Amino acid sequence: MKKFLVPLDFSETSAHTLQFVFEFNKHFFAQLDLIHLFDVPFAIADEEGQLLTGYEAYRKNFEDDLWEFVNEHKGEYHYDIKVHASAGGYYQGIMGFAKQAGSELIIVGNRGTGKSKPFRFGSVAKYLITHPEVPVLAVPEDFEAKEFKKIVVATDLSDTIPESHFTYIKNFADRLNSSINAIHVNLKNETELEGEYEFIRKIEKQFGTKPVMINKKANLHVYETIRDYMQENDAQVLVTFPHRHSWLDQLFLGSETANVLRNSNVLVLSMPERV
Repeated sequence: MKKFLVPLDFSETSAHTLQFVFEFNKHFFAQLDLIHLFDVPFAIADEEGQLLTGYEAYRKNFEDDLWEFVNEHKGEYHYDIKVHASAGGYYQGIMGFAKQAGSELIIVGNRGTGKSKPFRFGSVAKYLITHPEVPVLAVPEDFEAKEFKKIVVATDLSDTIPESHFTYIKNFADRLNSSINAIHVNLKNETELEGEYEFIRKIEKQFGTKPVMINKKANLHVYETIRDYMQENDAQVLVTFPHRHSWLDQLFLGSETANVLRNSNVLVLSMPERV
């Protein structure tokens, strides 16, 4: 992994995210692209015909602010850092830049209230997590771990994980010196899927262990079952995939998304359909 993209909005959450990125990147030494997306004010030029010049000066001010933000929070870390500021739609701007720049991971805080329209939880950050076109890592405001001992991969046991995802997750875990466990939450009256046994063997071959089967308790939501498992097993990273017509679809594309991000103090790595 050679390139990470980090959206920033100058909020306290962004400051925490940036500090996390500097610590986290010691396992990768990736190039860090820091980006800020802004709204263009109605008037950014003093004279008619100077719109382009006014826009460039306005954009450059944000890049200067980004460098100041970096220097304030980078501590003793020294990485290859590039800053970028641009106008445009927030989700589209972030994903568009990531694909054009070849970013291999987007790292975003899941809350924020910045000086311009923020990457606030429930809007851009949530959309990045639920509609990833490249892998997205969500960092909770209160996440403090510096070691990443265990990664938990949530699966519905349908054969929807491509080989490239297995490779990505194993490389990710190797860099962090982490173990990998797959889990499946059994729902009441759940029927066995066609090819489920073969997929379980595939997971065991890829990760070295069989998926852990967890029965959802009647009084708990799926996200609470996963959260409790993560806490009981001291896991720091939860990996999710785009699943269709399953409890994972409900969990990460429906109303449970807000719950799992609000109520979890672990990292959430959301994988796209393809890497």
